[in-house]
Amino acid sequence: PPYSPPPIPAVLNLLASALRWTSLVYIDASVVEMMVAGLELTLSVVAARVFRKRMVAYSRWAGVAIVAAGVIIIERGSSSESIEKHDTRDVTIGVILIVIQSILSVFQDLSEE
Repeated sequence: PPYSPPPIPAVLNLLASALRWTSLVYIDASVVEMMVAGLELTLSVVAARVFRKRMVAYSRWAGVAIVAAGVIIIERGSSSESIEKHDTRDVTIGVILIVIQSILSVFQDLSEE
């Protein structure tokens, strides 16, 4: 019989995509893409260490720290600019959606392995 993979990665991908598109309502697209890429990279290394019990080199941790600092700088800089265009609450909602989306994306990667 043909093998049918479980639908868990597909559902996680659907939810992550929906959250990514919804976050575009609250935050500029360029900021969303930079934050998503940085958070996914950071969280995937943390997940590799915590869930998969893989050893992560110190140089990779240094890279993760640099990327995480960059994501924080991008978020803080965009928040001050976005307050002029949007309400502070909208920006906060957008950031929360991006964080949840990145977590779902990492869980999708974990479920595919």
